[in-house]
Parts: sequence; C-alpha cells; structure tokens
Amino acid sequence: MKLIIIYGSNVVFSLNKLKQITSLFDPMTITRLNAKELDKGSFLNQLSGVGLFGGERLLVVDNFEGANLPEK
Repeated sequence: MKLIIIYGSNVVFSLNKLKQITSLFDPMTITRLNAKELDKGSFLNQLSGVGLFGGERLLVVDNFEGANLPEK
C-alpha cells in the first residue's frame, strides 16, 4: 500500500493534486472519510481492508489534522 499525504495551506494546490490522484482510480475503488466523524476502530478497518476484487484502492481521509480518533 502506498501512503500519500497532501497537506498544507495551499488549498487550491491540494485539491488539484487530489483530483489528479483520484483520476487514476476507478470511482468504485475510492473510499472517502471525514476524520472528524471517524473513530479509531473504523479508521483502522478501512486501512486494513482489501478491495472487492483485490486490486488497488484509494482511501481519502479529509480533515485529518486535529482528528481525535477516539476509541469506540
């Protein structure tokens, strides 16, 4: 699994880079999560999950900065 972190105050650049990356994936293989609404267990399950057909998948986590990810 590759890890790509897009971070910084240049929102336009970040969104353009994210569009560039997501364009390389089938939309059915992209999972998008909001870290502010996510607990640690769900996050870890998504990280360790395998795609339906075993191919590459993309996990996008928005609002990760400052996320608490409490145990639930």
